[in-house]
Amino acid sequence: MAELTSTSGYAEEADDLFVRYEALSAPETHAHWRPLFPAPPVRTLDIGAGTGRDAAWLASLGHSVLAVEPV
Repeated sequence: MAELTSTSGYAEEADDLFVRYEALSAPETHAHWRPLFPAPPVRTLDIGAGTGRDAAWLASLGHSVLAVEPV
């Protein structure tokens, strides 16, 4: 069995992860998170932002968001 680097392993699974992530109901998921955030505006760092869906949601609430996708 060949050893995978983190990026090659992710690349092999990216399509499946994307489909599963986007299948989650954003409003339902965000309803669970919203009580955890302080009242806007606050600076927020979204590490592993993926499509940016959650960063966009936070920004729509008035937060200042920096979204990154580390490699």
